[in-house]
Amino acid sequence: MSVFDGFKPYNQSRTIKTAANLQDRSILLSQYLAERFTYRSHENWLDEIRNKRFILNGRRVESDTILSGKIELIYEFQEREEPECDLDYQLLGMDENFICAAKSGNLPTHPAGRYYKNTLWYLLQKDFGPCAPVNRLDRETSGVILFARNPESARFFSRNPMRKIYHVIVHGDFPQTLDAAGFLLNDFQSAIRKKRKFVFEKPSDIACEDCRTIFRKLDYRDGLSLVEAELKSGRTHQIRATCCSLGFPVAGDKIYGVDENIFLRFIENGVSENDLQKLIFPHQALHAYSLTFTAPDSSEELTFSAEMPLFWQS
Repeated sequence: MSVFDGFKPYNQSRTIKTAANLQDRSILLSQYLAERFTYRSHENWLDEIRNKRFILNGRRVESDTILSGKIELIYEFQEREEPECDLDYQLLGMDENFICAAKSGNLPTHPAGRYYKNTLWYLLQKDFGPCAPVNRLDRETSGVILFARNPESARFFSRNPMRKIYHVIVHGDFPQTLDAAGFLLNDFQSAIRKKRKFVFEKPSDIACEDCRTIFRKLDYRDGLSLVEAELKSGRTHQIRATCCSLGFPVAGDKIYGVDENIFLRFIENGVSENDLQKLIFPHQALHAYSLTFTAPDSSEELTFSAEMPLFWQS
């Protein structure tokens, strides 16, 4: 299911649409939903079907049904209380084509799962009208995000490169400079399915993505390094996975920090006081410090930046 429907106004009810070609396969709707959208159980999806929240190929579904061939499925999302987030954001700059803002490390960029109104996208839609994120940050990653205000500027930004600088706090005394050019692949030794790892040499028998991050140490104190990271590619978990694989786990990171079991405990029962002491920070200490891009209307190069909150203070 799509988590964000382009420039749909924020005040419309939340609907999520998906399309698929099952070809010769036949499967119950509830089973299809449970397999593809694992954030709810099979029984939860059955309840949603019984509550008539699905439209299949233009017709409302009254009960569990068998899917086959090409399908278009619309889910009418039931409003639920969302997890608390930090709804304050900093407006850095805007014109008729873009909005540039900075968020904290406790605010999703766009709707997904349990989050809809408690997202930066929703807040900007409410304040300034239709927009869509150009670059996306994890909920726990703070910093600068760019939003396009119309489809034309969205296409412009997708075709033109940007310079992205991050600040990250890691455990250990990081090298003064490091050019980490290599590959990202799934970490099959981890119990966390989505965890990745970085290697310098391309494996011959495992699917991977090339990546490159240029690091520069800014400071070191009390066993932690403040590091600048410039992305030369844009891969999922690129900075976090690279730092962890190099032996410098990200402070505050439940997946790529000092103990990945903290994440497993977190999704089951939440973190303990001992876990919080290991993490040091309430969320991963990764911050999108600056973003440089070309303005669609003037071809002027613009740079917006925001300081990392809380973490690195004297």
